[in-house]
Amino acid sequence: MPRLYWRSEKEVLASGVLRDIPAPQQGEYDEDFMPRPCTVSPTQVVEYPNWDLPENLRQTLQPRIEELEERFGLDYTQWACALQNKVGGYPAWNQPPNWPVCERGHRMQHHLSITGEADLDMDMGDLGGIYVFLCRQCPELPYAHRYDC
Repeated sequence: MPRLYWRSEKEVLASGVLRDIPAPQQGEYDEDFMPRPCTVSPTQVVEYPNWDLPENLRQTLQPRIEELEERFGLDYTQWACALQNKVGGYPAWNQPPNWPVCERGHRMQHHLSITGEADLDMDMGDLGGIYVFLCRQCPELPYAHRYDC
C-alpha cells in the first residue's frame, strides 16, 4: 500500500535530505514494485486527459485527433498524456477512470503517477501504474491510490 509522509519546508531545511531510505517490512511489498534509489530530473510538460476528456470536446476534436493519430502512428493517449512517473497532471488511465472520493464526498485530485519504467527496473503489469490522489479540500490531506493495468 502506498504511504505518503509529509514534511514541512522548515523540517526539511532543519534536517536536510532523509539519510536513511525508509524500508518496507519483510513480505510487505513485492520486490517488482520497489524502485531502486535514483535521482529525479523534472521536466515540465503540457498534457491532456484521455478518458476524462469531456464528451462534447472529444466530439469536436475527434477529426483532429484521428488526423494526428494517422499522421504520427500513435493513439491519442500516447501523444496527449505524459506516460511516465509524474507529479500532477492527469492519470493516463488504461481502463475507465476510477477517481477516489474522500470521506466528506470530495473527488480527490491526482497527485502522483508511478509507472513501470524500464530505467527504474519496475514491473507494473500490462503498461499500468499506481496513481496516488489527495483531497486538498480537507485539512488532513487524506489520500488514496488506484492501480491501473
